Amino acid sequence: MYKINLTRRTIFLVASIVVLIQTSIVYSQQITRINPSHITMHGISSADYNHGMCVGDSAAILLQSDSIIVSVRIEDFVPPHFVLLQVPVSHDHSFYGVSYYDSLHAIVVGDAGIVLTTSDKGASWLQQAMGLTNKTLRAVTHISGNIFQIVGDGGTILRSNDNGSTWNTISSGTSKALYAEAFGSATTGLIAGEAGTMLKTTDGGQSWNLQPGAGIPYLNFYGVAMLNQDTAIAVGDSALIRYTNDGTIWKTARDSNIISNPSKYPSTARYAPLRTVAYTGLPGTYTNSVTNPQLAAMALGDGDIMHYFYNHLIVGTTPVDTVWVCYTAEKIGDADGGIDEKQARFTCVDVTHNGPYLLFAFAGPYGEISGSIDSTMGRWGYASSTLRVNLDHYFFASFDNAGYGYCTVAGGDVERSTDNGFTWKPVLYGKDVAGVICLDSNTAFVAGWNGELFRTRNGGVKWDSIPSLTQYRLHGFAFTSPDTGFCVGDGGTILRTFDGGTTWNDKSPPYPSFLKVVAFSSTDTGVVVGDNGTLLRTTDGGENWTYNGDHPLANSEASMKYIQAFPDGTYYVGADSAVMKSTDHGSTWEVIYTPPDSVGISFYDSKIGILGEYSTSSMLVPDSMTLKYTTDGGNTWAKEFTVPFYNLHRLLAHWLDDCSFLLYGIEGFIMKVNLCGVNAVTEIVSPASPPMKVYPNPSSQRNVTVEYETEKDGPITIELWDELGKRIAILYSGFEVQGTHERVLILDPNLHGTFFIRISKEGSSQTLRMIKL
Repeated sequence: MYKINLTRRTIFLVASIVVLIQTSIVYSQQITRINPSHITMHGISSADYNHGMCVGDSAAILLQSDSIIVSVRIEDFVPPHFVLLQVPVSHDHSFYGVSYYDSLHAIVVGDAGIVLTTSDKGASWLQQAMGLTNKTLRAVTHISGNIFQIVGDGGTILRSNDNGSTWNTISSGTSKALYAEAFGSATTGLIAGEAGTMLKTTDGGQSWNLQPGAGIPYLNFYGVAMLNQDTAIAVGDSALIRYTNDGTIWKTARDSNIISNPSKYPSTARYAPLRTVAYTGLPGTYTNSVTNPQLAAMALGDGDIMHYFYNHLIVGTTPVDTVWVCYTAEKIGDADGGIDEKQARFTCVDVTHNGPYLLFAFAGPYGEISGSIDSTMGRWGYASSTLRVNLDHYFFASFDNAGYGYCTVAGGDVERSTDNGFTWKPVLYGKDVAGVICLDSNTAFVAGWNGELFRTRNGGVKWDSIPSLTQYRLHGFAFTSPDTGFCVGDGGTILRTFDGGTTWNDKSPPYPSFLKVVAFSSTDTGVVVGDNGTLLRTTDGGENWTYNGDHPLANSEASMKYIQAFPDGTYYVGADSAVMKSTDHGSTWEVIYTPPDSVGISFYDSKIGILGEYSTSSMLVPDSMTLKYTTDGGNTWAKEFTVPFYNLHRLLAHWLDDCSFLLYGIEGFIMKVNLCGVNAVTEIVSPASPPMKVYPNPSSQRNVTVEYETEKDGPITIELWDELGKRIAILYSGFEVQGTHERVLILDPNLHGTFFIRISKEGSSQTLRMIKL
């Protein structure tokens, strides 16, 4: 008898043995992110091996734009890309289901009763008026031939016999929300839904009957899969797995309680909702003699949990029937031995069969699409499409003097720049990080939850996890030399290193406040600030820290999140409603400005700096912020102006010289600001965007010419915005081929003032200021 050791890798190896015999191909995971980052993908469908489509929030439809190139070596694999399609639907709506049933045709459904059809691979879409504006449509299924069916809220069932051109309402006999549908044959199908609802058809979907006893009344079903007309699986709340082998009697599946890392994923995570289920096409039976094996199945959902099913498994010498193995997708991409984790959460799954190969495709939050042809799924990689660069909500950034920098962004990622912050590349994934510091072109540190510290010494290629002495979240860094550095965090944590970050010593004083940032004006003198007006100071290189209760914000509710120090002994500290300054190495302090609602400060030197705040005018336009500029150390603040397209609660700026800086904001915007010029905001770009030009600028003419580049074929939109962040007009919308283009734009002759021309293409955007005289 074959004895199986149930490790994470061998669990999947058992289920995949036939595919591994046919091929040894390994396919790295494909990750695609779209803008904005909170988008969740809800539906995925593959017409064949090289044609995939995924739909989700904000009217997002992603289309696989190129073929999968298969190689027997992982290093030769070229992953596909997904592009964001334009649709005639407001981004206030979400899509939940898609059926991409051949290389040209697809049907997409969503909230407000939306039904879209395409016959040209998504280049154009027809929206059908269904009269269901108060109903959300959850799934669309290709039954056979020209027959399709849609299910949704309120017991909605719609049926089409002409490839989606027309739809008829089918009685469901229930008012419960219906979430998923599957067919095991041309005549037999199931619909799963709210509160354990399960409907069955035996006439190809023309009539449906409630299946009593299939579900549990207080648990929702979110996914259902059918192997044949008698065998089915449904999944839902509390990791519920229900199955039937005869089409009538439903049972609750047993979990084997095997999990790859119980310490990292507690038992409570294993009972998170399962969102989707599919039969994999792999054999689910492994014994010495395999006869008539049923196919294995896969259930996925929240909490980084996968459940994998085997019809019959031998553990030691004991046969175990109907086993579901709990598996955690805890590591994605660790081939170089570093830390490259992206915790996976899945909302939909699709399995495509192509000769000897299987393509597993999953999708979930943050616009992610991932897949594998490695049937063991024991090896994962990372690849980002061109859409990835426009998601970012920047949190923290740090640069060295040569233009190398790192930033942390929403979703728990770290990105690296080699050109002073104009372009960025992801280098670390899914670590829920906060503070970051760049020491040089090769060395950087990142801090996060539970005292986690990560260091790279080769420019972000590999990251090492460094043990610290705390379980508190860490926030800010400061280094006084390549070897001596400090990291501060919650619980009054102050850590110090003397060996370049390999080991850290706890120097926390007995003040359990939330410490945010730290800065040093000399090797001996430094200041740490945090919540509730907490300010600590050292004069002996961080060996001892003294609480300062005499400064103006002491014992207040002020949250001090910004600090900068300069060799002449000048410190600036920024809080929500005050800016403090010290000119004697932090010994005494004074308040130099009291903004009504500050988003932070940034200083180039001890005299020149900026302050960001939400003023009365900017509050009326949410996507804007007011900046003020000082050249005399905060004694006076001049050049007040509004920055459009910036709606972030933290000011993040990188100075290029004493007049200009880059400002990082929501949705990946990078603004180049020149305080010494006539126009403050001179350019707005997204990472990796090629240059664009507008001329004449300034212009007294009705027509202006815009010059721009497109990296690949795709849709493009050119819009006109005013300086308060309001869109005035759509100047052009269409399809553009790869290359350099010039386009004449016709402006309203009554427009006069400062405007922005914004070009959006394939998920990225670029904006340039122009003056209309």
